[in-house]
Amino acid sequence: MTDYPGAERDRIALDRALAVAPVWDGLAPMCDVVSLGRTLLHAGPPIPDPGTMARPILNSAALAACYEGWCDSPDAGEAMILAGEIGLAPAQEHGMVVPLAGVASPSMILQRVRDRANSARVAWSPFNGGMGPAMRLGLRDPAVVERWRWLNAEFAETLAPAVRVPIDLMDVARRSLAQGDDCHG
Repeated sequence: MTDYPGAERDRIALDRALAVAPVWDGLAPMCDVVSLGRTLLHAGPPIPDPGTMARPILNSAALAACYEGWCDSPDAGEAMILAGEIGLAPAQEHGMVVPLAGVASPSMILQRVRDRANSARVAWSPFNGGMGPAMRLGLRDPAVVERWRWLNAEFAETLAPAVRVPIDLMDVARRSLAQGDDCHG
């Protein structure tokens, strides 16, 4: 590797990343992980003025408000968000990652990934949602809410026993790469 400004910091960061032994070992509703009341967690920096929020994130947030039962339509959810009745916070400030335009809300089931080498290192994430009407895409489609109801109920209940024994994610990645999967999705 050639030297460039920041090369030493990059080497340290890479060494730290390679020292992690990630395992997927649990599921829990967001409200059991972090209690924030009527607050939705999003990717990226803080959004001080909801009126400046990117439309796809606002769409997901409005649908999450419907999913939580805080309102009965995306329009009502959007109005509550813009009025400050529903809070917004960066997911990463709460040990969480949220994909693209998605959000996490209190009753959504989160996946726990911890570092086997240091169990104090834990990260959480909602389900990806797969193909179709997925929250991470920022679609303003009621089918997204129905998909989340299924993911966070039937799907989560079916999946929960599988993660009672930690799943080595590096092993999954190695095997996937060997079979031609790029491990993106």
